[in-house]
Amino acid sequence: MAAPIPAPRRAVCCRCRNWTYAPIPGPAPLVSRPLLLRFISVFGASASFYLLLSVVPLYTRHSGAGGDGAGATTGALMLATVADEVVAPRFIERFGHRVTLGAGLL
Repeated sequence: MAAPIPAPRRAVCCRCRNWTYAPIPGPAPLVSRPLLLRFISVFGASASFYLLLSVVPLYTRHSGAGGDGAGATTGALMLATVADEVVAPRFIERFGHRVTLGAGLL
C-alpha cells in the first residue's frame, strides 16, 4: 500500500494577497561536508593506531624481549588507550575537537 501524498502548503503572496501553493522542501542531506571530513579524520587516526598496535609486539619480540615483552607492550598500549579515553572528554571540553584530534595524531 502506497503512502498518502501530503497536501501542499499554502502561502500568501506578499503583493497581491492571493493564495499560492509553495513546494514542500525535500529532506536535508544526512551527511554534511564537516561531518564527512570528521569521518575521514577519525578513520585515519584509528587506522594509524591499529596498524601500530599490531606491529609493536612483533617488533618487541624481534628485538629480543620475547613473548613476555610482547605481551607487556600490548598491555601498555591498551592501558594508554583506556587512560586516553577517560581524559579525552575533558580535553575536548577545554580545547575543542580540532585541537584534541590534532594532538592525538601527534
